[in-house]
Amino acid sequence: MTASETGDALAGVQPAAAQLDARVTLLCAAAFVVCEVATPIEQWPRFVAYALLIAIGILACRVPIGWLAKRAALMAPFVVAVAVPVFLAPATEGDSLLVPIVGASVSRAAVLLLASVAVKGMLSVMTISLLIAVTGFQRMLRALQSLRVPRLFVTLMSFMWRYVGVLADEAARMMRARDSRGRPRELTRRARVAGHMAGSLFIRSYERAERVGQAMVARGYDGTVRLLVSAERLRAADLVLAGGLVAALAAIILVVPNV
Repeated sequence: MTASETGDALAGVQPAAAQLDARVTLLCAAAFVVCEVATPIEQWPRFVAYALLIAIGILACRVPIGWLAKRAALMAPFVVAVAVPVFLAPATEGDSLLVPIVGASVSRAAVLLLASVAVKGMLSVMTISLLIAVTGFQRMLRALQSLRVPRLFVTLMSFMWRYVGVLADEAARMMRARDSRGRPRELTRRARVAGHMAGSLFIRSYERAERVGQAMVARGYDGTVRLLVSAERLRAADLVLAGGLVAALAAIILVVPNV
């Protein structure tokens, strides 16, 4: 388990970056995501500038590329889910685009939708990954509490982070048990087994959630997540970071040409 998965900043990250106020880094990440999501996909020079800004942050904070690549791979299922309807969408006259490799005409609007999901989603995932690598998840939860985010949202995020690994281990044990009994060769039987496994995992997760909830109530849980992280202080470096990001985003929006 890496340091970030236990709640601390990722090992090897620039110490100066790991000491930044988590509230400032969280607000900076949110501002960046809002700006790049609100930018139309047709304005591709601005997305190049967004990508360069993230690359500068990754290099400055010394976040391992392999660690980021694993997080970026989470976007693959969503891109595939959007890519399949793109080739099925009918191309009308004046709204068609010829795909060189496939040799078929597809809807230009659908292609733009696919590019929007892929580019904006990748930039958002990289931003959030960079945020977690620098601040750690526990400090990010503390920052959310300091920013008066609803307690229910903070609680759900805390439990999601804590138990996603538990569910992954449970799924891995079920897959090992399936393999030990012999994996079916037919695709239909394999799909049926996978469906039974998914249902069983859901039931086990629901029962575990009930047990955890009863244990929390028995220990006097009042709706507030207790974090072993002290409150942070705003420093000059935090103001420099916020000012620099605001200036960079303003330059991208106002200076970078609109195509």
